[in-house]
Amino acid sequence: MSQALLLASLVSLAACTDSPSEQARKLHQTQQSWEATARLTTELLHRGAVPAKYARQTLDAAGQGLEKTRQKAEKLSQ
Repeated sequence: MSQALLLASLVSLAACTDSPSEQARKLHQTQQSWEATARLTTELLHRGAVPAKYARQTLDAAGQGLEKTRQKAEKLSQ
């Protein structure tokens, strides 16, 4: 078994053992992290400190991350 597959299996197993409140806490942290990434990227773009292409890619990734987090939170609340 490759190390990546083993690590992914362990992470999945660990996620299954978290309580719902712990899962919600982790989702909230993830959401805050993506939001901070988007704010910082936007600020740096406005200052001209990062290329527009990098900012666009980063903001796209943040948007996707926030959407995945929202979907996971929705499932958790059901």
